Amino acid sequence: MSELTALDSEQCVCKATIADSSGRVIATGHAHEVQGASNINKTSYVENCETSAIGRALAMLGIGIDTSIASANEVSDAIAKQESASSEKIKQVQEKLDTEPPVNIMDKAVAYIKSQTDKKKAFASIMDKYESSLTEKQIAGLKKFVR
Repeated sequence: MSELTALDSEQCVCKATIADSSGRVIATGHAHEVQGASNINKTSYVENCETSAIGRALAMLGIGIDTSIASANEVSDAIAKQESASSEKIKQVQEKLDTEPPVNIMDKAVAYIKSQTDKKKAFASIMDKYESSLTEKQIAGLKKFVR
């Protein structure tokens, strides 16, 4: 049995239920299709949705699958969405790097030491955190702010 749980001019959601001879539900499958998302969905997104839901319900019983319940299209769509999301994240980080000035450790360190009353403690804190990133010349320059 199949049931359209959502249907409008843009999308369809279908639930397929398989029951045994006594009416006990032994498997269900759901599918979601967007009108126009593929060539077949331009004209047949409802039919495609129902077929997918039935296929998934059968797959839950181990019928008609080789290795996975997901169809090749579902897998490729999921991969494409992940790649798109990754590309978008990379783009956002790159835009941030392009618009924000680079953080200068020396500027931060000098400002921090100047803002603290215990300059020796502030210097020690900076050395704990950044010593491996600083040159000897930079460390000597920071020491000038410690009295």
